[in-house]
Amino acid sequence: MPSIQSKATSYGIVIDAGSSGSRVQIYSWPSTFTSKLTLPKVGKGGVDWYKKVNPGISSYSTHVDDLAESHLEPLIEHAKDIIPREKHAETPIFLYATAGMRLLSPEDQQKILSRTCEYITAKSTFLLTDCDAHIKVIDGETEGLYGWLALNYMMGALDAPDKHNHGKGHHTYGFLDMGGASAQVAFAPNATEAEKHMDDLYSVRLRTQSGEPREFGVFVSTWLGYGANQAHRRYIELLVEEAQAKSSSPSNDDAVSSEQEVIIDPCSPNGYRDDDEPLLGGRILQGSGNLTECLSKTYPLLSKDLPCKDDPCLFGGVHAPAIDFDVNHFIGVSEYWHTMKSRLFADVVPLGGSDKELEGAAGGGAYDYATFSKKVQNFCARDWSEIKKAKDTKNIDKDQLKVLCFKGSWVMNVLHSGFGVPRTSALAASTSGTDKVVDAAANKGFVDHFKSIDTINGVELSWTLGKMILYASSEVPLAPTWATVNSSQTVVGYGPNNGNFIPEKFGIGKVVPLIPEKDDDLDGWWDDYGFNVTTLSTQSTLSQRRLPGLLMFAAIFIMMAYVLTGKFRRRKLTFTLTPKRYRRRVFGTTTPSGLESGVNLVTNAATPV
Repeated sequence: MPSIQSKATSYGIVIDAGSSGSRVQIYSWPSTFTSKLTLPKVGKGGVDWYKKVNPGISSYSTHVDDLAESHLEPLIEHAKDIIPREKHAETPIFLYATAGMRLLSPEDQQKILSRTCEYITAKSTFLLTDCDAHIKVIDGETEGLYGWLALNYMMGALDAPDKHNHGKGHHTYGFLDMGGASAQVAFAPNATEAEKHMDDLYSVRLRTQSGEPREFGVFVSTWLGYGANQAHRRYIELLVEEAQAKSSSPSNDDAVSSEQEVIIDPCSPNGYRDDDEPLLGGRILQGSGNLTECLSKTYPLLSKDLPCKDDPCLFGGVHAPAIDFDVNHFIGVSEYWHTMKSRLFADVVPLGGSDKELEGAAGGGAYDYATFSKKVQNFCARDWSEIKKAKDTKNIDKDQLKVLCFKGSWVMNVLHSGFGVPRTSALAASTSGTDKVVDAAANKGFVDHFKSIDTINGVELSWTLGKMILYASSEVPLAPTWATVNSSQTVVGYGPNNGNFIPEKFGIGKVVPLIPEKDDDLDGWWDDYGFNVTTLSTQSTLSQRRLPGLLMFAAIFIMMAYVLTGKFRRRKLTFTLTPKRYRRRVFGTTTPSGLESGVNLVTNAATPV
């Protein structure tokens, strides 16, 4: 993305308040648009247009008074330094919290959000039109849609579909995201599946620089509790439950044995013992480092047996269109990248991927199940005492090392048993030599079923870009040729594709305060306030519906005032409003004093006063 800095530049700020930390992302785009049939050029000016602070914002729920100084201040001050002072008042700022905050109670969420709003409004002049819209907890679907939009924008698939032809008229990429607490998927099904599952899709509506609408049908879903850290927590709970059930069984001869204090954990490296952090009942984890058993133990965490409203299903009871891996190529970020790019697995996912769409990306490369699983197994089986002393683990935190075996297993289970990614890739599954994997990836386009990346052309892939693309698109005036089309069909934003638009499930690109109340009778999409966005482009719908009522109220008011003024005053007012040349004909006099004798306005006959 280009660096765009000039007087004719607009800026935007999005703070990604995640479970492990908050990141401020700063973007810019030209304030004036060309006639090109491409989306607005949203860019970043450099690596310094980003800053991260730890820990996650949700950790301040018990000491919210510390939130401003230790967490928010570094982020806001950094944004102030990057964006020209004269642009602050017109630069929108958003803080969107994700999975970590979703785990808190509504009361704890509100304390943090309110304090955030107070601080930003007091300590900056950035554009914050409504705290409820700009500072909030977003759901996983919204996060996934933003991620899908950011990915495909950076890949060029939205502006140049002919260069990303995957077959069957398909040209976009699927987005897989896994954080510490949740996991998301977003993809455009093939044409057949899209038609069959239209009600399950979201519409994403953008606008080119020339004002032409663009629309995409996207399936998106989220799984709270399926992020790497939360999945590991659930896994440990499962081991403890099994141990408790075993120790309480009367048929178990070893039920009272002291050996029951040790829980064998196949997902921890061989020989690992968690003596310093005993589990419930004083039990100790002891690793056996067996990937096959680890995959088997973690598989139930996918909850594949939960009821599903319709077929086909993915996992956790989530219905989804069937994924056509002939045309659906997925890119994984966050934990997919961080786990696979570990130097302990680095020769499986080679650094400096050279696929043509990802050229220049720092990371990525072909994913091959057979090779990756072998590397994970080798690490899991290594003795823990050797792992801690080895050169290749010297600078890796112990807490990361002890869960790496689990994370490798979890990522594979989610990919293959959860989403159904084939275990054979476009590269031959028999390819075991790393050099062959790299060479094969370098000589072909991106046709793999799955790839993990962190950056594209040196720019970090972040869902926050998706929010700014929507915002910038919403600033483009609609082309005159679309002026007669219902505004609900051309508004920039996203919403359910089934026509039954739900207020809290809708998001718009640009948030502006318009109307102080909601009209529930209107059809259409909704903005972050819960207002119908049919009003957002022209505000005509509500005006047209309310105008007759306003006119009727005005007429009644005038009539009542006219009656209450009294007969003489009414005649005098009418006399004043009547043109002079008609006064004698109507009133029988040309002076106000002549009214005192009384004149019938219709017959000119004298009337008693």
